[in-house]
Amino acid sequence: MPTLKIVTWNVNSLRVRMPYLLEWLDEHKPDIIGLQELKMQHEDFPVDLFKDKGYESAWYGQKTFNGVAILSKYHILRQYNGLPAFNDEQRRAISIETEYGCFINLYCPNGKERGTPSFSYKMLWYKHLILYLKEINNYGNRCVVFGDFNIAPDEIDIYDHTLFENRILCTSEEKECFKSVLDAGFIDIFRRLHPTEEQYSWWDYRGGSFRQNKGARIDHILIDTKHESDAVSCSVDLKLRKEERPSDHAPVVAEIKA
Repeated sequence: MPTLKIVTWNVNSLRVRMPYLLEWLDEHKPDIIGLQELKMQHEDFPVDLFKDKGYESAWYGQKTFNGVAILSKYHILRQYNGLPAFNDEQRRAISIETEYGCFINLYCPNGKERGTPSFSYKMLWYKHLILYLKEINNYGNRCVVFGDFNIAPDEIDIYDHTLFENRILCTSEEKECFKSVLDAGFIDIFRRLHPTEEQYSWWDYRGGSFRQNKGARIDHILIDTKHESDAVSCSVDLKLRKEERPSDHAPVVAEIKA
């Protein structure tokens, strides 16, 4: 059965992580990969480097902060930057259309802390995201949404849910946002295929968090409910998190029917 391998990885600086990324592409040969936190000006994106690896690129760069990109083995028919009807200076969303459907890559806001402007921005950003996903789902084409959502949806998705009960990533408001994303017509592929598995995708750099597996599952790959039976597998690749200069996130890898 032919499948598409889809990956999301918050690289936390594309320049720093480039050697690891190029080696990983050669080894795993994903069909679609979404990258977040490029931290690179738009005009500096290494499109020719990825072209040499067999990928078309769609990117939306920003100096120092944010920035998202999608690499595709298949021809990119259309590209959309940002969220519709949301005039946002932060470059956090990019969408492409290919012969295999629509792919949306997100670097969702962190929010910092309840009661701050950053948290209000996160809530507003999610409001526009949910409106966009509802609109996209009305078209009926296959849609895959992936990225760093900066939300651990359930207690099982963070190493100590009692410690984080009212803290960022785990507040009731954030969990409601993630639920609303799913209610827009999507499933969380990893959780659908692994309903009881404790697996994380992000670990703080501080305090030996990775060695102690004190992490959170905040990087997700979703597929629309009309095509949920296409989901074949989903896992987290821990190898890149063990490198000498790792991102604080590990790649999440899903396979869906082609």
